[in-house]
Amino acid sequence: MQVSLSIFDFVTETVSMLASFLVAFMGYKAYKLTSEKRHKYFAISFSVIGASFLVLLATNLVLLFQTNLTNLFNAFNRGYFVYSLLITIGYIVLAILSLNINNKAALFVFLTVIISFILSYDNALLFHLITTLALLFVVPSFFSNYCSKKTTLSFLVFISFVFMLIAHALLLFINYSNIMYNISNIIQLVGFAILFYVIIRCLLNARKKNKTGNRKRYAKGNSG
Repeated sequence: MQVSLSIFDFVTETVSMLASFLVAFMGYKAYKLTSEKRHKYFAISFSVIGASFLVLLATNLVLLFQTNLTNLFNAFNRGYFVYSLLITIGYIVLAILSLNINNKAALFVFLTVIISFILSYDNALLFHLITTLALLFVVPSFFSNYCSKKTTLSFLVFISFVFMLIAHALLLFINYSNIMYNISNIIQLVGFAILFYVIIRCLLNARKKNKTGNRKRYAKGNSG
């Protein structure tokens, strides 16, 4: 398992965290407007994913102040375990939403993942395998969304999840080549950067619509 302290890792984790929390915020707003549980769980899943990157970022910052090699690796292993558990839970929830799995089946899948992680504390391969499989179910859902909407933003969301899938899939081969870690980080950064851009665009568009609506209401009031 590789201890990561580079500036590039810091940027990747920060962008990924901000993008995830912004998506969660948008999902929560959609839930408040529609009261649909899908939006609620969507917001929860990205909140958990954002928290996972927050844990990873905090872990890497803590490592900067560790001088004892044993403490360094213990801190990293524990932090990485929490990160991997949280992000897997987030992706599993997204997969459940994508597949429209019923409550009992969803609970079974969820508990299976939790038990698998507890029984394999330091099994990075299992982590990458589960997240890759989860994203394999999530990506087609966003592709279907693009096919129905045919907008640039929906296409970019689909592409961002394709990048995330590739990033996690590459980590399955990290034991064969260390360069896979760096390539995966680059691809993951691109994926979350695209997602970050999409959310910012959505927020700006919503703000623009609100301003336009307010101006129309104001003009209508004055004309009356």
